[in-house]
Amino acid sequence: MYAAYGFGYYAIRREKERRLLEQENARLETEKLKAETKTALLEAENARLEAKAAQLEAEKLQAENKALHFELGFLRAQLNPHFIFNTMSAFSGRACAHDQGLAEAINRFSDILRYTLHDHTLPVTLQQEVDSIQNFIEVYQLQHGGKLVIDFAYSGNMEATLPSALLVSFVENAFKYGYITDSGHPLRISLHLKEDTLYFEACNRKRNNGIRHDSTGIGIAHTRIRLEHLYPNRFELETINAVDDFTVQLTIRQLSQPVLTTPYTFTRV
Repeated sequence: MYAAYGFGYYAIRREKERRLLEQENARLETEKLKAETKTALLEAENARLEAKAAQLEAEKLQAENKALHFELGFLRAQLNPHFIFNTMSAFSGRACAHDQGLAEAINRFSDILRYTLHDHTLPVTLQQEVDSIQNFIEVYQLQHGGKLVIDFAYSGNMEATLPSALLVSFVENAFKYGYITDSGHPLRISLHLKEDTLYFEACNRKRNNGIRHDSTGIGIAHTRIRLEHLYPNRFELETINAVDDFTVQLTIRQLSQPVLTTPYTFTRV
């Protein structure tokens, strides 16, 4: 009898322990589900915030694009290109009889201005961009009596296309802030197209013992905005502000692939 009583007590105790264990397992499972649900909600919130940030960034770029568009539109509204080019042609004709170099400088400057006012939503060939850079070089050389030391190298398919005036701002920046009369430290400009990837670099010696003006980089910042609009996730733009030198390096992958066709304009500072 006592044996039967002991066995029954033991069975009841085991059953009670089993139920308590099941309850504890159920509680732990519930806590696990709560934790998983909380994690999923946090991930969803993070995704929502990231999407919101991307939307705000897109809206910022769109607003900057519109601002630049209105700036260039305002500039064009004030300038009559036909009047300007006809006037410069007349100046060149008169200068030709007295100073052939001055006449050539006027013609080069006219080409630069025409390229600057070009519709930047339309593509140009790499050769046209190279020609524009060379025009800048020659005009600056004339301004400085041919004393500038410049090494400009380019290679690749010059019939490949890109949006106009995309690289000129880097060259302008180098002329504006660089010390370019030292034969030991020339302004180095390189442009190479290899396997549909464009590699561009401009490196100049700094002026004023390495001191760089605060305004430097505004044109570069505008170009970065333009690149983000035209080549999202297809470019790298790096600026290296060393003690004595300033370098801009640009890489654009899949250059032959279409760029975004949303109207975009650009003004240089």
